[in-house]
Amino acid sequence: MFMTVNPVLWKIAVTIVFAVVLWGLYRVSYFFLARGLRIAGKEFKAPNTTRTILLVFYGLIGIFGVLKIFGLSVTPLLASLGIGGIVVGLALQEPLANLFSGILILTTGAVNEGEAIGVGDDSGTVEAVRMNHTLIRTWDGKLVLVPNRIVWNSRIVHFWPGEARRLEFTVGIPYDADLEAAERALWKAIRTSETVVQELGNNVIFKGFGPSSIDYNIYIWFRREDWGKVQNEIARRVVECLEEEGISIPFPQLDLHIKNGGKIK
Repeated sequence: MFMTVNPVLWKIAVTIVFAVVLWGLYRVSYFFLARGLRIAGKEFKAPNTTRTILLVFYGLIGIFGVLKIFGLSVTPLLASLGIGGIVVGLALQEPLANLFSGILILTTGAVNEGEAIGVGDDSGTVEAVRMNHTLIRTWDGKLVLVPNRIVWNSRIVHFWPGEARRLEFTVGIPYDADLEAAERALWKAIRTSETVVQELGNNVIFKGFGPSSIDYNIYIWFRREDWGKVQNEIARRVVECLEEEGISIPFPQLDLHIKNGGKIK
């Protein structure tokens, strides 16, 4: 004699097993993806974003799978909602816009985890692209959650998309200095720097005649991780190399000329 099983309980049990299997597939997929990249010698640059993509993928499979288990069809279900469906649709308009904007961001690569970007008034490093928000860690350590819809529809600034970043600053040379020696000293500071990337287009270019000095712009490239020390290091090298040529950086000064024997009162 066979025991009769309640159909609803059976479907619930199948749903639980189905959910456990999907969760296991999610964990296994992430594990083998990360392991495959390590074996290939590539850096896993977007672990958080990858988790989001896998969760969305297996989540959609789970939703349609549960509907199939309970014998439900999406089309009649939506049609039966009527006015309630319109209300629900309006309520979900913003979350759905963020969800699809997030999918577009992920698939097009407009924003990637670890990149330094600016969106509207917010700028910093992207920590992850979630289903509803893009997480940006600002320069002062704050975590900003920007809705994906705003990110997708905004002008996105990538501050330094490559591995190197450029720094520009101005150095003043005295008017009575030997300009050839000054330029030689500035180039020496660049070429002997430990943080400057020598293979890229570093340059020393005349900027203009300032009130107290002849100004040169210095353009150097450096590795992103050296941002904290490159400014101090190159400034020290510039001063040292100029001093070796007997040149000092002038301070602001004003020459006062009195004509026709005038007096200062």
